[in-house]
Amino acid sequence: PSGWTLQGHHWKRFRSIETRSPQVRIEGRQLDIDLGGIDPRRMIDAWMAGEDMVPADDGWSPLPVDWLDQHGHLLADLLEARDERGEVARHALLDLARLAEALDHPAPPDLESLRTLLSDFDGIRSVELPEDLNAELRDYQSQGVDWLGFLREQQFGGILADDMGLGKTIQALTVLKKGEKSLVVAPTSVLHNWLVESGRFRPGIKTCRYHGPHRKLDPEADLVVTTYGVLRMDIEKL
Repeated sequence: PSGWTLQGHHWKRFRSIETRSPQVRIEGRQLDIDLGGIDPRRMIDAWMAGEDMVPADDGWSPLPVDWLDQHGHLLADLLEARDERGEVARHALLDLARLAEALDHPAPPDLESLRTLLSDFDGIRSVELPEDLNAELRDYQSQGVDWLGFLREQQFGGILADDMGLGKTIQALTVLKKGEKSLVVAPTSVLHNWLVESGRFRPGIKTCRYHGPHRKLDPEADLVVTTYGVLRMDIEKL
């Protein structure tokens, strides 16, 4: 079958090819989707937009609507959690396991450690405070530090949310480890504040200010502080 499609100001002939069922491969945390050359994200976008067809290299392919109605939303979340190597982030392991189970694939091996955490979880342990910490934390700040330490240990992401002036910066500085590279991306208006508080509360941490036209990375720095604008320009380097 064939038809016509408008491209720019010109009508071009296209041919419709057979529906391509997604071939999903899950190995560990690696997620690969083979659609015969069709971009999986493009397929998901077309399905969410209520379209019936998706562009393919050699024409237009009908969407596997039944398959997508079953697994599309889960696959969309997993594609967002997948890096450039095709590996799904740890926080999305449960979703990856759900997809694996639905498609009769073995569960990801990394899921076992997460299952152990969920089944035997008895609370967040207290973090050992660094020796160079030059501050006395309030109770709620100590709880925030313990929680951030838990996220780091389990390789999760998270958001520490609180009102201004209640010490989120101190809590973040407290969980940094000397000898581990850390990056802080902040608005330009608080860049100086991060540098001042780093020197004041964690004098043992070597900090690099990466900003301005003559910016250079210090290879010995434990902490690099930069801004959103610089991050966009130097994303690969950072």
